[in-house]
Amino acid sequence: MDGQALARAEVFVCPRCKGALAAAAEALRCAACRLAYPVADGIPVLLIDEAMPMASGDLSSSSE
Repeated sequence: MDGQALARAEVFVCPRCKGALAAAAEALRCAACRLAYPVADGIPVLLIDEAMPMASGDLSSSSE
């Protein structure tokens, strides 16, 4: 995600649990649901059907 999108990442919530999302390079991640929502062309795709399950080690590298 670009700098402007990262600055607005706190505005977004997980569509599944309404929890906070952490910005990563190519996704917004929900620690509670363990789902990663993709970012396509700088636009977050916040559709539950499009989310990818995260591996157990994925949380430690989020929001860098």
